[in-house]
Amino acid sequence: MHRSFSSIWILALLFGIFIPAMGHAITITVPKTVEAGRPTTIVITGTPIVSVDAGCFLNIDYGDGSPPDTNLVECSAQGVPCSATVTHTFQRAGTYLLRAYSAFCSPGAFRPDPATRTISVVDLEIQRLDLFLSNQLPKMTVKQYQRDLKAFVEIRYTGAGLLQGQWEIDGRLFSKVSKQLFQGGQKIILQTPLAPPLPTHAIGTHRVRFVITRPTVGIEFPQAIYFVEAEPG
Repeated sequence: MHRSFSSIWILALLFGIFIPAMGHAITITVPKTVEAGRPTTIVITGTPIVSVDAGCFLNIDYGDGSPPDTNLVECSAQGVPCSATVTHTFQRAGTYLLRAYSAFCSPGAFRPDPATRTISVVDLEIQRLDLFLSNQLPKMTVKQYQRDLKAFVEIRYTGAGLLQGQWEIDGRLFSKVSKQLFQGGQKIILQTPLAPPLPTHAIGTHRVRFVITRPTVGIEFPQAIYFVEAEPG
């Protein structure tokens, strides 16, 4: 039996008979879910099973309409995995079918079947913002020079991605925020920094907003109002 089996392999090598198991298997390693607009690392690996004097190059099509990457690596050495690592940025949310395949094979090389992998690309989408002050309300009266006043924003979102925004006091920049939001979350609460505290030296009405600069938001940003009253003289 062993001699017969060996003879089949020898004949296949001599005459180029295609046997599926003799090709090298291709695998695609990539996260199931990635974020739109961020580089994604993809690893394509092929392992030749039969030693041949010819090889095939690995290529990948990302399924999003962008040009495929070709001639990434040549697979030819018996039992030695050949891998290529690429980075690709999916610009829009959606489900895409990655396809890794061989091409530009030398005469006599065994062409493996292509490998496919589905990837889900998500984007950060802001659903709602609620703004409130230390009293859990959007309006509050405080004493002049009071230092424990804080503002909070509750952000409801779907998807995942980088959130960037800024706190504004009376239309002027107060502090910037950059935070990565992950898939599976539904809301996050941010607060103004402890230092410096919200300004309370000027008597009168002051308006607080949290303005999101990334991602693009199609909703109106709410505001909270606090009134600074003078200390009794």
